[in-house]
Amino acid sequence: MDILRLAEHFKSTPLSDRIQEVVRAEDNFQKELQHSGRVKESGVEDLILGTADDPKIVKIGTGLPMAFKEKLTAILQEYKDVFAWS
Repeated sequence: MDILRLAEHFKSTPLSDRIQEVVRAEDNFQKELQHSGRVKESGVEDLILGTADDPKIVKIGTGLPMAFKEKLTAILQEYKDVFAWS
């Protein structure tokens, strides 16, 4: 599913279902990672979802495959107003 179709799908799906989809995607990613024999890196990187004045930083793993990272970034950007920021 490309990012545009994913975004359209998420707009028409209740939030609880979207959260479950993200959890399932992470579970699937972990299973694929275990079966591929690759070792997951323990590092994290900052992903800035806001502006320079209000950065809204989240941490994501540095070992994520690029395609997964791009989809995750798009979802986090789209729903950044849902999170509680401190």
